[in-house]
Amino acid sequence: MDAVVCIYEAEHFMDEPPGRTREARIYTLDQPENILLIKEWRAILDEYAKKDGHSRLLAVETYSPPPSLLDWFGNETHPGSQIPFYYQLTFSDREWNTTVLDFLIHWQADVLPRSSYNWVLDNHDNHRTSSRLFDESVDVWNMIVLLLPGLASVYYGTELGMEDLKLRRDQGQDHFNGGLGRVDRRDGYRGPMLWDDTENAGFTTGKKPWLPVHPNFWRTNVNVQKRDPNSHLNTFKRLAALRKTPIMTHGDFHTHIIRTWVYMFTRSLEDETIAVLVNIGTEWEEICTKHVGCEMPSSMFVHTRSGNSDLNIGDKVFSNSKSSRCIRMRPHSGLVLSTSEAFSVHSSIFLLLLAISSYFIA
Repeated sequence: MDAVVCIYEAEHFMDEPPGRTREARIYTLDQPENILLIKEWRAILDEYAKKDGHSRLLAVETYSPPPSLLDWFGNETHPGSQIPFYYQLTFSDREWNTTVLDFLIHWQADVLPRSSYNWVLDNHDNHRTSSRLFDESVDVWNMIVLLLPGLASVYYGTELGMEDLKLRRDQGQDHFNGGLGRVDRRDGYRGPMLWDDTENAGFTTGKKPWLPVHPNFWRTNVNVQKRDPNSHLNTFKRLAALRKTPIMTHGDFHTHIIRTWVYMFTRSLEDETIAVLVNIGTEWEEICTKHVGCEMPSSMFVHTRSGNSDLNIGDKVFSNSKSSRCIRMRPHSGLVLSTSEAFSVHSSIFLLLLAISSYFIA
């Protein structure tokens, strides 16, 4: 449900303080009646669930800061939304370091039950990751969002690394500028999905879409990327497949700030470990076992690499021997490491066959 913070306004209709910031909207945003209404709607959905045995999910867009976000969950007696979207990652920018990232991850991990974790990287109100950060960093952030425990909310096109549209004034459709005093229109985040390199990028057979397609549609589209094993799309598919495995659905979760720009989190189940290692900075980083600052398996294998990594799937890293290969990570690169060599190699073969089949089908 969209914009639930705006449902009620204060009944006295008094003027708000000067300014158009969220903090100044004391009478038209975040009124307590909004949460009461969500609880009523949740009760209605639960009644349907009792009748047919099918659970209903109530997810709400609030943009509430973390402490206020808790109110939308309700309580055991009067539950509210199961998923009040956690939008903090949509505000990520090029100044973010691992301390900021770790804080925002742990706000959920330390406060909420794991079933309530949710991660939003892009949406229709904010700049796309490729434009807000760097195109090279798309795989890294998809690794983070898809492999953290909890619900991953993926905005269309993020799996391709779609970029913001840059429009002329006469091409815009979002004439209200998204409210809250924004001077930018949100049209740039809402361009047509890029399917192929035909006219209108395969989005419509009509003469003209609501918004124009991005000029890079001829090289950034589904049809092109599904043929490249190292594309954003195939990396995303690989992560999505890993996400469904028992270790990712049930494994223990731990985070580690390795350096200012290098972050790692691990998922462990029985004798298997998955480590997600990302460099969110603009410089090369060299990571050896002694740099990690936590006990790691004697050796691990590359399960998934970002498209810009110089390592290959199946490469062995983190050996405890003196001849161990330290990991040199390019800027904005990421690795998913596994203790299982067979797991990494089998996944690689599957993805290669997928890319080959896509080529011949196309």
